[in-house]
Amino acid sequence: RRVRLKSALVQAREALDAIRRSHEQQPDGRELAREISILLRRVCISRYPRRETAGLTGENWLRFLDRELEGRPFSAGPGRILVDAPYRPAVGADEVAPLVALCEQWLSSAGTAQGRTA
Repeated sequence: RRVRLKSALVQAREALDAIRRSHEQQPDGRELAREISILLRRVCISRYPRRETAGLTGENWLRFLDRELEGRPFSAGPGRILVDAPYRPAVGADEVAPLVALCEQWLSSAGTAQGRTA
């Protein structure tokens, strides 16, 4: 299971890098946030029981993501854009850069035994 998780996290980091590169030329913050949310959901489903993660939406989804990191970077920080972006007319590239960095941090934390999953 640990080897599968490591492999899934390596693939997730590669996917995040591909998402970032694909949006460098044609920045669409709303689409980038959507793709990142899908990526995080896939990682969570591979790491936690599907019944625990698959149905999470909105604030519950953000709080779940917060469990891996100090503070509340998803529910009260740059990660909020995951639930806010679909309802906004536009999301600038400058708004999603902190989200990409946060996701990199989240993926790193998810790969450690010290992840805050309690």
